[in-house]
Amino acid sequence: MILNLKNYIRQAFAWWWAEIVSTLPGSVQSWLSNRRQPLRIRMEGTSLSVSAERPSHAVNLEFAITDYDDVTAAARQISKWLNKENLSAYGAIVYLPADCVLTSLIEIPVDAAGNLAEVMLAEIELQTPFVESEVYHNFKVISSDPDHDILTVELNVARIADVVHASQIATAAGLPDVVVCKQSEDDPVTGNFAPIPTQKMRTSLEVWIVAGLAVTIVILVAVAFYLPMDHLRQVSRLADSQIATLKSENVKLLQSADTVKSVDAAFQRLVTRKSQQPSTIGILSELTQFTPDHSWLIQVQINGSRLMVSGFSSDATGLIRSLEKSEVIKDANFSAPVTTNSDTGLDRVHITAELALGDAL
Repeated sequence: MILNLKNYIRQAFAWWWAEIVSTLPGSVQSWLSNRRQPLRIRMEGTSLSVSAERPSHAVNLEFAITDYDDVTAAARQISKWLNKENLSAYGAIVYLPADCVLTSLIEIPVDAAGNLAEVMLAEIELQTPFVESEVYHNFKVISSDPDHDILTVELNVARIADVVHASQIATAAGLPDVVVCKQSEDDPVTGNFAPIPTQKMRTSLEVWIVAGLAVTIVILVAVAFYLPMDHLRQVSRLADSQIATLKSENVKLLQSADTVKSVDAAFQRLVTRKSQQPSTIGILSELTQFTPDHSWLIQVQINGSRLMVSGFSSDATGLIRSLEKSEVIKDANFSAPVTTNSDTGLDRVHITAELALGDAL
């Protein structure tokens, strides 16, 4: 919601600015345009390319940089180029190398649409070698198939280290408004990997609203001097409509504060529950390690913290003693009488135990 509101304010400001600039002399228009361009920085292979659009042509810079390690050197080259071209960009869009971004198309049931954030976190752990705390990610719904109740979602994942490094190059060059996205991103603002801190959402929105209203007043005064009366009436109507929209968006955001807190609390509960419960693979590994050679397990069931196994053993009591050596398995006991197979001479065993929840696995 915040990003959409920011885009709305930027578009309104861009429209008013264009109306005023169009009344100025051509030389002044060219100078103003040159100083309001966002830079596009692309990282590819062992080179870094920078481009900006002028009214009549594009200007470009490209130089080699080994693995983008030297942030200061790269920023110095960009700054020199900006001075040479008489450019003063207000921000930058940094495109990460293709091999630094993992993109996956994921099909999920329509019923899971309300829990997309949690589903995407689970997919990150399944499809990448990283944990959620090591990466930034974004996602968007690509298509919906109501006949089969399927949503197709595009998930993009990038390491935090790569995103921060890319941001540092632009920031060191004096470009404060930095967006970091993948190479083929059509909408860099919504595809920005760097997150917006939750605790600053409301403050950030209020700053934008106040700034938008202030800019509105200043520009309307300027319009009164530069535009014909019919343009002034159009601007006045648009300003009234957009101010009303800004106020409505502000009310909606304030009402959604509780929802943001609720989602954050639910996420923290999910992380805590996951950290306290041993993984299935870890439990199977423990069973394999502490099952002696004279025993065979043919069935394993896990129900919460309760473990149930069954199998055959030539030393049923020895099997119990061996399982109790595990730090994860405790209170192992026979859940049914031990019976002996007359053909094989092996004991049929049924055992229940409790799992020690925590960080043992």
